[in-house]
Amino acid sequence: MSTLRIHGIEAKSDPTSASVNEKIKITNSNGDLLFHLDGTQSGIGTVGITTTGTTFHVDRATGEITFVTDAKFNGTVGIAGTLTYEDVTNIDSVGLITARDGIFLPDNKKLEFGNQAGSSDFRIYHDGTRNVLAGFTASDINIESYFGADVNIVTNSNHYAIKCISNAQVELYHDNIKRLETTSSGAVVSGILTATGGFNLGIHSGGSSVASGPVKILNFIGIGNTFQYNAGTDTIDISIAGGAGAGGTWSTYTAGIATSKSVGVNTSTLDDNDLVGVGNSFQGLYVSNGMVITDNKLHGNHYIGTAFNGMMAGPVTIEGTLTIDGNYVVV
Repeated sequence: MSTLRIHGIEAKSDPTSASVNEKIKITNSNGDLLFHLDGTQSGIGTVGITTTGTTFHVDRATGEITFVTDAKFNGTVGIAGTLTYEDVTNIDSVGLITARDGIFLPDNKKLEFGNQAGSSDFRIYHDGTRNVLAGFTASDINIESYFGADVNIVTNSNHYAIKCISNAQVELYHDNIKRLETTSSGAVVSGILTATGGFNLGIHSGGSSVASGPVKILNFIGIGNTFQYNAGTDTIDISIAGGAGAGGTWSTYTAGIATSKSVGVNTSTLDDNDLVGVGNSFQGLYVSNGMVITDNKLHGNHYIGTAFNGMMAGPVTIEGTLTIDGNYVVV
């Protein structure tokens, strides 16, 4: 047999009462308000409420409301505390979600964009070590700026790494010091430019191409070449002594230079049979202190054409064959 105990039931309709619209009020033996119903609102005191069919339950001790089935709110829902996520699997909104104090995501939890959850096209997250912007399609990742604003990449709070000036230059920095800047005609490097793979230089000599590929070193061959670096002007003075110039023709000595090959004066070539002949070229000509010294032997086979005159200081021993169509004089 059930027992019904009622204590403190009060119904009022007194226009002089402070609660003029109050209709029903139920209290316990201590006078605590358990339930009241008036013309404008209803209130629940310290008891809990469980509806028939258990669609929702109000916990008396904690004040928590548990919905067993789906809950629908047609108006605005305000939450003064924390909306915990342990039992929330998805939030589906057709409008905007406004987070007034920001959004926090733990490590490896991602903001995902495009396609569908779990196989998104673009993701932003922190994996515990790195901050990652990751694209999962063949599409480009663009950082775009409008209305004339620049795009900067800044490290260490206030140190520039890259500055992209709107409709102007791009600047690269090392430890907040600008080292490279693009211009309308190329680029400017501040400091030393090192190319480990060489430079693509087009080098010409006498109108002919010497090199057109990667060049790592300009090598000056020969004895006596000197190089002087001037720190004040950042220039290098190069002195080429001749050394093994002209394909190794000349050698340098204290007294001057020497060659073991023929020397042509006021001529464009020595590869002429009228001059060189059918054998070896002339040998042993020395010029020093206003004196011309020649060998006293003519080595090899030679030919003096009709347009040439030959002269030697004698006596001369001809070792070989000398063919003369021009003039040959021994002084």
